[in-house]
Amino acid sequence: MIEQLISTWDTWSRDNCIAICGTFVPLMFGFTGATVLALWFPSQRRWMPLTAGFAWGCGLLLCLHVLSWFHLGVVHPVTFILAGLSLMCGIVNGGAVWLGRIRFALSPQKG
Repeated sequence: MIEQLISTWDTWSRDNCIAICGTFVPLMFGFTGATVLALWFPSQRRWMPLTAGFAWGCGLLLCLHVLSWFHLGVVHPVTFILAGLSLMCGIVNGGAVWLGRIRFALSPQKG
């Protein structure tokens, strides 16, 4: 069952490589940018976990896509670059959400 799921994912990932990379890389960067920009706009901080979650999901799918290529034995600089971008965006999103919560906790409360 698991092997069939992995085989199906590998086949789908190879057949749709351009579409996967062309969709999830810009989405990941866009959601990461929205998460970071929310640090400067206090009224938008409530959206930070949502945008960070979407960016994390895009990064996870991109990592699974890269792992499918590693499973096949394809080792190119592009696979390492995509894995690094996914990891970097995950770290930036996690740090932005953490920093937003720290800033909210340290800011003076109204009322």
